[in-house]
Amino acid sequence: MPTYDFTCRDCNHSFALLLNIKDRDKARCPICKSTSLVQRFTGLMYKASAKTDSGGRKSCSGKSCGNCAGC
Repeated sequence: MPTYDFTCRDCNHSFALLLNIKDRDKARCPICKSTSLVQRFTGLMYKASAKTDSGGRKSCSGKSCGNCAGC
């Protein structure tokens, strides 16, 4: 489940909630219980997988990094 960041229009409280995407419109402010919220876009988390060589072992992205555990 993704975390959504909101600011309440009524009390100006900023908070984050862990919600299903279908429940995002049902979010309430934990302080005043208002549903008048503005979703804040604070960042994006991206996780890349390590590249592997033909033998299935982790390999570098092409730069020489000596003790690479998979870039």
